[in-house]
Amino acid sequence: MTDHRDALLRLWGRQLYERQGEPLAWAEAVLEATGRPPTAVTAAMSGRLDALADSPSDRAGQLFRTVAKLAANLRGDGRYDADVGTRIGPLALCLGDVEPPLAGPLGDALGHPPDGPTSLVTVHAAELSRNRTIRLRAIDALLEWAELGHPQARAALSEVASDHRTHDVTVWTKALNRIALFGDASVEPGLLRALADTGHRGVRWSALAHCRTRLPPGRSADHRPDGASRSDGPRGCLRSARPL
Repeated sequence: MTDHRDALLRLWGRQLYERQGEPLAWAEAVLEATGRPPTAVTAAMSGRLDALADSPSDRAGQLFRTVAKLAANLRGDGRYDADVGTRIGPLALCLGDVEPPLAGPLGDALGHPPDGPTSLVTVHAAELSRNRTIRLRAIDALLEWAELGHPQARAALSEVASDHRTHDVTVWTKALNRIALFGDASVEPGLLRALADTGHRGVRWSALAHCRTRLPPGRSADHRPDGASRSDGPRGCLRSARPL
């Protein structure tokens, strides 16, 4: 369970950092939310670890040193791991756990409520209705969360797959292609609609390809379970393809 939570936090930290248009300003706001002296914040933002030599070796100190490494990297030093910025969110979240009075200010500085992964999954789900670039980024992020078993991400993907008419076709296809992560009988009506959609050939082929990949070995999508030579339409394909 601990390993699973750590994986969720790492993914959250990476996605949170990748969303920052001005990562240094964001990191500085996180440090200021810790309530530590301004001199410590200035030292960290200078990118010089030696300037933090006198800082306490607690969780806050680890957060300050991480930001110092990020500042050094972004200013052209490049001595530290490229993913150092992705650790800021998880470190700040852990600091809020051990120092509860800081949880609120740190959550505000991070840009999302301090409940970790769920807050960002909620944002990604809402972004499915934004412009195409954001929608594609959001569906990819939700697929990563679903891989880790996040129930809210799986529910969002199931909703996307259930109706191709309300989502970008590329977004719908991405969800459908990974239906094994979340699929159940609740998406069957949506697949039936897609198979019957004569106005968008790509949608029909995507739905049909899904059905064929779910068929038992040796059985064609054109064969009904009762042995007839043709499927009885979209519903016959889905019936043969069960369980989802």
